[in-house]
Amino acid sequence: MREERWNKFSQKEREGTRRNLEKIASRRGHSGLAAENNHHALSAQSLLFSLDFFKAKTVWDELRTRDAATAQLVLSMFDMQPGTASHTVGSP
Repeated sequence: MREERWNKFSQKEREGTRRNLEKIASRRGHSGLAAENNHHALSAQSLLFSLDFFKAKTVWDELRTRDAATAQLVLSMFDMQPGTASHTVGSP
């Protein structure tokens, strides 16, 4: 159902929507998960992953897309939180 609605958008509208979501997703920072810009970034990133899910042709593609998106969201959350592993790897 949602895929049908997305497909009703023109190619130009879909590209513009993706670009705007990517711009919002890129605004994440390292000020913690409670920061408003990080909430917006994670939401935009999640929506982008949902749009990628629509491209899946088989159950296997759906599972791979879902699993990769989940892993990427978790890594993004770690990156947003000061003092987590992603900020301390390689630190003296």
